[in-house]
Amino acid sequence: VDVYGGQYVGGLDSLINGVTTPIDHSFITNSPDHSDAAVRGLLDSGVRALWCYGFYPSPQADPVFTTPQHRLDDARRVRSTFFPTDDGLVRMGVALTELGMQPFTETQRELQTAEDLAVPVTMHTNCVWTRPEFHDVELYHRAGLLRAGQIHSHANRCSDHELALLRDAGCAV
Repeated sequence: VDVYGGQYVGGLDSLINGVTTPIDHSFITNSPDHSDAAVRGLLDSGVRALWCYGFYPSPQADPVFTTPQHRLDDARRVRSTFFPTDDGLVRMGVALTELGMQPFTETQRELQTAEDLAVPVTMHTNCVWTRPEFHDVELYHRAGLLRAGQIHSHANRCSDHELALLRDAGCAV
């Protein structure tokens, strides 16, 4: 109930305040029920939004998703259940787990899942709270993972070089 209510009221608040298209890094995807309630709340509010399935495993005493694969599978279920097309007011995307919180191979799997689902990708990039030696954009670039249409949130520690890499790849900040 809390997830649905938060999403519903958040969608209404966006409408009332003239926010035309919020992007939701939905890191409340702690179970299929949480995922469903989050999507339903936005859908019922009538807001236009990009709802991004958050892959980050929020710490819990008894997690429902016990492996990263469980989240990837649930994202596929949500896509087929709620977003069989991309023509609704609410569209699906994915929000990556922040770099350094898991092995890089898992980040690559998250990006591959987004490609398989044909959905937009958003990620927290070069944020002020990450360690200064992390150069997210450079790492994505070297791995060949920067793609047109990606949304790099915050990016407030990007160098001019990294911003140019994002621009040249067709990414948004």
